Amino acid sequence: MLILGHPLIPSDRFIFIKNTDGVHSSTNNDIVCFEAHPKNLELAKYCCENSVNFSVIFLSHKIETDAFFLFNAFKPLYCIFKDIKQAILAQQHATNYLLDSKILFFMDLNDTELWEICAKSQIDGVISKDSLLLK
Repeated sequence: MLILGHPLIPSDRFIFIKNTDGVHSSTNNDIVCFEAHPKNLELAKYCCENSVNFSVIFLSHKIETDAFFLFNAFKPLYCIFKDIKQAILAQQHATNYLLDSKILFFMDLNDTELWEICAKSQIDGVISKDSLLLK
C-alpha cells in the first residue's frame, strides 16, 4: 500500500491547480492535482501531451463512471477519492481494466478503522488529509 503525506515517509509534493498557468508555475518534481470535473478534461489532456505528472481528485460522493474512465484515458498518476465507497468502486474498475493510475483514499492517517477498510478493500494507497487542501 502506498502511503503519501505521512511526516516520516518521503513523498512527492502535490500542487492543486485550476488551469495551465498552475502547471507552468509548478516544478518538474511536483504532481499537479485538479478536480475531476468535465471542464478539466482539457487540462488532463494538456498534462498528458506535455508529460506532466498529475492526479485527479474526485470530491463528489457519487462517482460518475464516465468521468473516471475519461480522465484515466489521459493516464493520471493517481486518482484521489474523498469518499471510501467511491474509492472501493474505483479500485475494482482499476483492477478489472488494468488501469495504470493508482487509486488513493484521502484520509486522516490516525484513523485505524479507515486503514482497516482500505487494506481489506485492497486500495492502492492512502494520502494524508494534510497533504492537500480540499473542500
